Parts: sequence; C-alpha cells; structure tokens
Amino acid sequence: MALLLARIGERDPGAPVVVTGDFNAGEGNPAAVAMRASFRDSFRVREPDAKEVGTFNGFKIGQTAGEKIDFVFVEPGTEVLEAAIVRTSRDGRYPSDHFPVTARIRLR
Repeated sequence: MALLLARIGERDPGAPVVVTGDFNAGEGNPAAVAMRASFRDSFRVREPDAKEVGTFNGFKIGQTAGEKIDFVFVEPGTEVLEAAIVRTSRDGRYPSDHFPVTARIRLR
C-alpha cells in the first residue's frame, strides 16, 4: 500500500485520482484503513450503514455475506453520484468470483 500511495504522491497534484480494484483486504484491514486516510470509499459515501457488503462470492449463488474487499476510492472533493455492489447473475451463474463495485462520480 505504501508503494501505491507513494506513486500517487508523485503525480501532478492537479491531476485527479481514482483508485479501483480488488484489495483482498476488508474495510478494517490496515491497507484499507491507510487508503481511507487520504481517500473516500465511494460505496460508503452513498451507503454508510450497509451491512450486507460482501464482494467475494466464490461463484456461489446467493453468497453476499463477508467483507467488502473491492473498492472504488476517490479523493475528497469528488462528488459520488451513485455507487453499488452489482450482484447480477444469469442462468444461476455469476460472471466472476467477485461482485463488481461501481461508482458514478463527478471529478472536481
């Protein structure tokens, strides 16, 4: 995480930053906590009290428990218009072992 934050710090300070991905670390993990020191979790901006937030499903239909380990982090000042965990399936199957986390944002 330190490497990622260092690289972000090296950019043009006027350039916006959005960090996305599978962190394989829950919201309480030190890596996620470190990201939240400088960024906001777009999903939590829109859904601060959501309880059923698991993003790893292991291809098991209906598996929504567990930790949110996939994130869209945005800088403070970025407007989060929408954010969601997409749990769509087709014919009883998920397209991935993780649920996508999406956000629609407006950069400052």
